[in-house]
Amino acid sequence: MRVLIVLFFTVILTTACSSKLAYDNIDWLIMWYVDDYIELNDDQEKLLKTKINTWKKWHQQNEMPQYIAQLENLKSLIIGGPVSAELVEQNIDMADDHWNRLRAYLAPQLAEFAPTLSEDQIVYLFATLARENRESREELGEFNQKSDAEQLQERTEQISDMVSDYIGKLTNEQATIVAANSKLFKRTKKEWINYREETQKIARKIFVVEKSQDAMITQMTALMSNPDQYRSAALTFARDHNKQALAKMISELAPTLSDKQKSRLINKVDDIIEDLRVLMD
Repeated sequence: MRVLIVLFFTVILTTACSSKLAYDNIDWLIMWYVDDYIELNDDQEKLLKTKINTWKKWHQQNEMPQYIAQLENLKSLIIGGPVSAELVEQNIDMADDHWNRLRAYLAPQLAEFAPTLSEDQIVYLFATLARENRESREELGEFNQKSDAEQLQERTEQISDMVSDYIGKLTNEQATIVAANSKLFKRTKKEWINYREETQKIARKIFVVEKSQDAMITQMTALMSNPDQYRSAALTFARDHNKQALAKMISELAPTLSDKQKSRLINKVDDIIEDLRVLMD
């Protein structure tokens, strides 16, 4: 069921930055995503479609205004400055709050689907998740075979591409800032895979052990509402460290922006705000 929360959130993010047509068809998009994990029967499909419409209205009325408010504040910060690492961290925390609210809202409703899943559906779901985990570990193994220098270069290129997407071509000074800060980020791929596998193992145990529908729903709600409790200390530390590293890098890049780069960034934010306003209509 946690997969559905992730899928719903992913579709929201991608459609919120693309078109009203996509968002208006979010039920079809989610069904398309879900089909990779669970082949729903007619009753399950009907129930999910009904719930998606309810989720969509809640998201438009309660969440999108908060996204817009944060983006408006960000735009003011970009225009007026200065952009400190502390302010950046605050905005990262606000983004986490958006995700946590969505998770808290969806978890008990998605948990209601757990007792409706057949044994075949459960087997297929966890087999698919296991395959994805294996693929992730294979990708990690390939990455680990690269030298430290190659790994750092790849990370630096990824961060440079991300930054340039928002502000345009980097100056030499900005490229130097990105390169220097890229060294500070800690790798978390292995810990994320372990965390994902642990929560999936707990979910599978709930399906096997809990025979009462009410107990199953309660246990699944608890798991989906607070999966962070199963993060390792290493993953928690690395996430906090990387958040600080990202905030530091952004605060160092901010005063180097040219008028053209700042204008491009503001236009990017304005485009997202406009898209969200259209989707709220």
